[in-house]
Amino acid sequence: MASSNGGLWNRWKQPLMWSISLVVVWLIALTSRKHAHALHRKAQHHFSQLPSVSVEFKPPPARYNGSKIALLIEERPIKHLTPLLLHMLYVVPPEWQLFYLGSAESLSMVNRSPAIQHHQIEGKLQLKTAPQNASYAAQEQRNRMLTDVAFYREYLPAAEWLLMYHADSILCANAQTDLNDWLKYDWIVLTFQTRQDEAEPEDQWLSDRIKVLPGVKLPTAEVEKTFAVEGIWDEKPLGIHVPSSNEVLLKDVWDDAEQRKKTLEYCPEIKMVMKMKLERERCEEKTAEEIQVETEARKQVEKQIEEQKEEAEKVRKEKERKEEDRLKSTENKAEKVEGEGGGV
Repeated sequence: MASSNGGLWNRWKQPLMWSISLVVVWLIALTSRKHAHALHRKAQHHFSQLPSVSVEFKPPPARYNGSKIALLIEERPIKHLTPLLLHMLYVVPPEWQLFYLGSAESLSMVNRSPAIQHHQIEGKLQLKTAPQNASYAAQEQRNRMLTDVAFYREYLPAAEWLLMYHADSILCANAQTDLNDWLKYDWIVLTFQTRQDEAEPEDQWLSDRIKVLPGVKLPTAEVEKTFAVEGIWDEKPLGIHVPSSNEVLLKDVWDDAEQRKKTLEYCPEIKMVMKMKLERERCEEKTAEEIQVETEARKQVEKQIEEQKEEAEKVRKEKERKEEDRLKSTENKAEKVEGEGGGV
């Protein structure tokens, strides 16, 4: 009998356990459902007590609108173009864009860089084919292009502030000022006169016309030299320009060993655009003929800079003279009116 009872229990043990488990699960589900409904009602009650909030989504404003442009025009496939562009992308203020106008060859070279491609997608950098008359080989054609308002209307229609730099110039990352600090001064006027062919270079031509505009605001010579070092040395400028594509190093800036050391420590990135060699790669002593050629080239560049300074000084004195004449005329009129009033 015991054996029969044991066999019966073993036979119904597993089905009975499954049935009990199923009943327990149903009970838990029913209980949880009741609690879930209760929690839902409480949550609805609490949410109804909260103040209503209205959220209106507005897309962010466009980061770049083309009003502040740093422009490089260089059709030659110079090896340091890509690192120069990448450096400038990070030292100009955030809202400034970079435009690069080059030849098919130079554009292809620059555009192989993934970093360059990234900044194009972001909108910070634009690459375009330069006009045919942008070549350095035809300097007069280039001067005509850069003094023609049609060029700016076609390539830079939204530009209000424009920095033009060359492949032999760079902004210094250690500078304590940036381009926005110079926006309080007048830079360039697009509604300028027509430049006569074979006249002065475009930068001098534009500069001369800005200086004679009524009410123009320009930096003093002392302030101006802190913008970019070229022929006059400054210890902590915003940028540096090595003229004549590094063929000539002006003595007032580069001949003094202490000045040269300070410049290279303050703005080490200038080495990127300079023709330099490692100490072990130094050439043998130059011949007398090479020294003479270099000296003549340097004298020519220095002469041009001196002529520009003299011309600027003439413009300044002429402006001061006109202002004195205006003040005297105003005083004479006032005295005349006062005299006539006294007679009455």
